[in-house]
Amino acid sequence: MFTKQICFVLGAGVSKPFKFPIGRELKNEICNPRATSSTNFQELLTLSMAFNKDGNVEKHMETYHANTVARFIESFDGSDIYSIDAWLDANKADKNLLKIGKRAIAAIIIDAEATAKIEGAPVEEDWFAWLWNNMWTPTIGELGNNKVSFVTFNYDRLFEWKLSRQIRYTYLGNTEQEHREAFNILQSKIVHVHGVVSTPSISNDLLEHYGEHTLKGVFNGIENEL
Repeated sequence: MFTKQICFVLGAGVSKPFKFPIGRELKNEICNPRATSSTNFQELLTLSMAFNKDGNVEKHMETYHANTVARFIESFDGSDIYSIDAWLDANKADKNLLKIGKRAIAAIIIDAEATAKIEGAPVEEDWFAWLWNNMWTPTIGELGNNKVSFVTFNYDRLFEWKLSRQIRYTYLGNTEQEHREAFNILQSKIVHVHGVVSTPSISNDLLEHYGEHTLKGVFNGIENEL
């Protein structure tokens, strides 16, 4: 257990061992979707532009038509900047561009969460396992006494998924409600700077359907930070 206050700042590197694209890989997924595993990226992104936050099809598609998406990809590719977050920050005055960029990231993460090797990372590269071995307590009620906080720049829910799984399989004698309460305490210590693709939960839905999203849930999560 962490008895002295500590704040962990998480970047994309913690997700790398689980086959999430980072840096140049993420850029390649966005700018060259036909040459990567995300072969449906452009189609998904263009389709996503038709949905507003209520999950309804917008009447006017002109703002987000395919040419706008193509311009976004061409501009990001031509900038030679590796980080999409850095590039979007440089162009944050353009709210439409920022929205397309956020949705581009979400489109890639939808695919990544569905295909990530979330149980196959080498032990020496699994930071989440290291964290849990330093944070878990003999009883579930003591977990909340950890003096930790987390600031993450990642949009995915890998951290929350790992925590929920660790709690459930460590404290076998406790009820699902007790698992949920412990998770909620730890989740309250996590801040997603740029938003998160969907609201994490320790319910069976997160453990059994990790990687599944609705467009409404994905866009609400990341666009709350616009």
